[in-house]
Amino acid sequence: MREAQILGKPVVITRFPTSSSQLEEGVDGIIIPNNVEGAAEGLAQFIADKRQQEAIKAQLRIRHYGNEKEVGKIYSAIEG
Repeated sequence: MREAQILGKPVVITRFPTSSSQLEEGVDGIIIPNNVEGAAEGLAQFIADKRQQEAIKAQLRIRHYGNEKEVGKIYSAIEG
């Protein structure tokens, strides 16, 4: 998922207990229902809504999804 966000691609995930910790709804992706009918409808609506797709892409361009800070923490811990 992060790879898609780094590349500026909107993410679509199904709703589950921790889904809101994975992305910010409507900002860097969307969350659709976790059942066949709801998922199909949610995905179809998102595909049809070019304005929402472009808005999410715009947000993805201004957000930073790299992991440099976390990698730096690991190196600092290893190097002491």
